[in-house]
Amino acid sequence: MGLKDRAKLAPSERWMSALDEMSPSTKQTYSRELKEFLDWAEETPEGLVGYWIETQDMSLSDHLKDYIKKLTDEGHKGGKQNSVVKALKKFFKVNGFTPTLDTKNMIGEGGVRPAKLEEICEVLKYGKVFPRDTALIAISKDSGLRVSDITRIKFKHIQSIIDNPRLVFFGFQISVHKTRNKKREALPCLGSDAITHLRAWLRKRATLGITSDAEDYVFVNIRAFNEYDYYGKHRGASTIGGRMTESNASVVIGNLFKRAGYNDLSSNSLRKFNTTMLSLSGMGENLIKAMHGKHQQSSTDHYLKATAPQMLEVYKEHYEALSVESAEMDAEVRERVDAKVKMLADMVMSLSSEIEVMKQEKDPERVLKRSEG
Repeated sequence: MGLKDRAKLAPSERWMSALDEMSPSTKQTYSRELKEFLDWAEETPEGLVGYWIETQDMSLSDHLKDYIKKLTDEGHKGGKQNSVVKALKKFFKVNGFTPTLDTKNMIGEGGVRPAKLEEICEVLKYGKVFPRDTALIAISKDSGLRVSDITRIKFKHIQSIIDNPRLVFFGFQISVHKTRNKKREALPCLGSDAITHLRAWLRKRATLGITSDAEDYVFVNIRAFNEYDYYGKHRGASTIGGRMTESNASVVIGNLFKRAGYNDLSSNSLRKFNTTMLSLSGMGENLIKAMHGKHQQSSTDHYLKATAPQMLEVYKEHYEALSVESAEMDAEVRERVDAKVKMLADMVMSLSSEIEVMKQEKDPERVLKRSEG
């Protein structure tokens, strides 16, 4: 088939044509891996190409990371994961695209490592200087949302936080961006850490003269700049007050981690922290997936229809595992215990010295009187 004829075909037809030119074993592998990925993503070949053309961002790599994590959790050692990556690259190539599939540290090691609570504590200390960026981090830590969803939070979503200054926990409902299923929604919950840093950013935002109506985005650009894609192509100019893009949000989160000395942490590290800590604290996997707005795979997932208030009540029971305040309290307790142990150790050392002197003296009673005096 010539290039002109192939150009007239739909993405699925181009893919079938390309498969016919492969060896039988490669054809079988690539066909199976792409089909399984599309089934997991609830997508079609045409929809996948359309999604790439529409977004032109890191969505595909993020989806691929989630899918590869699923394969790793199922016990696959790396061969299947590599086949998925190769099949996707081939699929896009035959359809005329070369997206950047950032698979570094994705296969074998299970992707980026989760952040530790003490590392997050260190980064949140920059709140006075970078209130917007620490609010992004605190919300990601507390909710487990992707940055693509956090940057789409509007004032209508958080009005209760503004109206009630005493609010400590808050849950809401928001559409999930990185999916072709437009009906999929997440039920994120925020605790005291996220709400505290969000309020600090709102106070700063109010001084910038940016509107805050119900449909306005909470996270906006605070300076104008030009955005470029991976290949250096100009993607457009970002204006002050415009919605913060997910790519820009990911960059500022990564930069703040680097400022604190954690070069290997990113926004995905916060999602992993949230999932890991909630799981270890006993929160059910299906509830965590519903809270994050993740793909529903089991029959239990499909029948789980929790509301935001119901999710929040469960979340409250497990928030201590995520809380910076609880970590700081634990550190304070450890500090007091360490001080007490040191004091007792000093007393033992002092008594040991006195006993040693008494042993060396011919008249122990005289030594005792001298020490008492």
